[in-house]
Amino acid sequence: MESDLIVFKIKGWYTQNGKEEQMDLAKIHISKSGNINTVGTDVVGNFEIKGKFHHDGAVTFKKHYIGKHTVDYEGKVTERMIQGSFF
Repeated sequence: MESDLIVFKIKGWYTQNGKEEQMDLAKIHISKSGNINTVGTDVVGNFEIKGKFHHDGAVTFKKHYIGKHTVDYEGKVTERMIQGSFF
């Protein structure tokens, strides 16, 4: 298993149908190669996130709701946040 370079806690939310929904995230683990792993929960259910920080500031990950569906995310690191879209 690749060792973690960065481990930190963040606040998360997303907007859907004009409503902001909070996400409760565990500590995010980022490896030396940019791999992202964390777990959390939101109004849809419990989920796990696995993805990648890219050298150009892009962020991509899959948010898999346990026992349900998976959504893809593409975003960009800006200042102190990540902005992008689920699809």
